[in-house]
Amino acid sequence: GPTGLLLIYPLHCVHILEGTCELIQAVIEDLYRLNASKGPLLGSKILSLVSNVTRLYAQWSYRVIQIAVLPKGETFETNETIPQVVSALLNSLYQIGVQLRSLEH
Repeated sequence: GPTGLLLIYPLHCVHILEGTCELIQAVIEDLYRLNASKGPLLGSKILSLVSNVTRLYAQWSYRVIQIAVLPKGETFETNETIPQVVSALLNSLYQIGVQLRSLEH
């Protein structure tokens, strides 16, 4: 079955899903159908798809994260390129998975 983590923030979410290619394809199709007209996941982007890796999560779980939101009109600025930001994000998410896995043992 699927394993992974869904982090729900006030304005976006991050979904880490581990499973077979068929399972991931089915989830993506379901999300598309559920959000076809509108919904929080309509603008979803796949940042990384990797196969044949050791799973980090023992189960699938979610958490709602309450964080401060930038005031309307304010933006986050960085000198990094989009690939650099995505790479840093994926590395941080991997580290979260490693830390959570170590708590289970």
